[in-house]
Amino acid sequence: MQLRPATPADYATFVRLLPELAVDDPTPTPEAFARDLVPTMLIAEDAAPLGYVYYQLLTGVTYVRQLVVAPGARGRRIGEQLMLAAADIGRAAGCTSWCLNVKPENASAIALYSRMGLREAYPSTALRIPWAAVGATIATKPVGAEDEARVEQATGIAPGLIARWRGSDVRFARYAEIDGEVVAAAIFAPDFPGAFPFKVLRAGLGEGFLGSFRTWAKFDYVNFVIEDQPALVDEMLGLGANVRMEIRHYRGSLAQAPVTPASAPRSRS
Repeated sequence: MQLRPATPADYATFVRLLPELAVDDPTPTPEAFARDLVPTMLIAEDAAPLGYVYYQLLTGVTYVRQLVVAPGARGRRIGEQLMLAAADIGRAAGCTSWCLNVKPENASAIALYSRMGLREAYPSTALRIPWAAVGATIATKPVGAEDEARVEQATGIAPGLIARWRGSDVRFARYAEIDGEVVAAAIFAPDFPGAFPFKVLRAGLGEGFLGSFRTWAKFDYVNFVIEDQPALVDEMLGLGANVRMEIRHYRGSLAQAPVTPASAPRSRS
């Protein structure tokens, strides 16, 4: 088995393996795959592709977004090799920590992540609500470069995640403030469709902040992920949202993570 950087020609493999994540998000187009995923994706293969890892290099953080191993290739420690390679690339890029999300029922994945030194940090909830149930709106504005640090500090959004999408036509960040205090922020993707992360720091503002994104809606519903805010989850459930899935966020130090015996392929980003 070998690991190599992904190319746009791997789109068919990606489409074949993506359902293993068991999420109902729309499949990215070939153009979105090539633009957003290929630059930081590794493919494991021998005679044929066996799995992949897609990650993001943020400010000091390697965010593992997707790890998939083909059903017939499981039990060969392929996921472990992909994780080790992502850790090596993150360290080489100056990252000191890494993180990911996993479903709580995915025992085999959690066992792997625990071996990598990752530990559960907090729960998250993925929700969906029809736009018809969202009536309120509050004023928001785009997160400019000058706002980024204070928005991240106030909300806990991973450093560098907002900058990752600045200038993009597929995702954008907006925030709300009251009397100069940041009270909400989110990164919205109209084609997702929805917001991740979705942060609201004051009770009662969830509906209005979500409603502020309706201008860009392309569907009759919206998805959003709430991290470590159970009261906000309850607020949105009371509005009529439904739970799509429960998630656990894991994080760890790259200094304490295992190192692969051989050097990993380099990201092209």
